[in-house]
Amino acid sequence: MKTFLDLVLAGDALQDDIDDFVDQWHDGDASCSLAEFLGMSDDEYALWVAKPSSLNLILQAHAEGMRLEKMSPPG
Repeated sequence: MKTFLDLVLAGDALQDDIDDFVDQWHDGDASCSLAEFLGMSDDEYALWVAKPSSLNLILQAHAEGMRLEKMSPPG
């Protein structure tokens, strides 16, 4: 299954489409968490929920083959 992050990085979806993916998860019968559905680790998901603008940083990390782990959102 291609996740939201996979699709954005491949150029097949836009960052602005994330709300549509969240809606798809809510409307579907996915057997995974929303974080997994989006392609994020739990820490990345928590960061994005606390600070939606962090999506750029999360995408950049994935593009460079890294994961944002153990990060807390800026106060």
